Amino acid sequence: MVTEILTIILIPFYLYVGLPGIQRAFASNSLSQMGLWSVFFFAPVVLVGRLGSKVEKGLRLRADRQAADLVGKASFLYSLRKMKGMQFRELERWRLDIPKLSQRLGNLTKYSA
Repeated sequence: MVTEILTIILIPFYLYVGLPGIQRAFASNSLSQMGLWSVFFFAPVVLVGRLGSKVEKGLRLRADRQAADLVGKASFLYSLRKMKGMQFRELERWRLDIPKLSQRLGNLTKYSA
């Protein structure tokens, strides 16, 4: 959600400031201007992605705690341990915004409802 909000804010900025600047830099064939505009254009995208993934990871951990309140902490921990035993490594491999099962288990064992 945070990523979407920041993306909505950044899109007009890039359309009206970033793209014309990059086009001028590439039209002038100046390597320093191309590099400067490229960094200026792509660095916020990377930073927003990182920030968004941290925020979303925290929200997912909070959702785990709420789910544990609904179904019971013991049964939710049991299902997470069962998933870990099945070694669902695909869930953890590529997405930065999804907490690892070990993080989820640690978060729930510390949590007392």
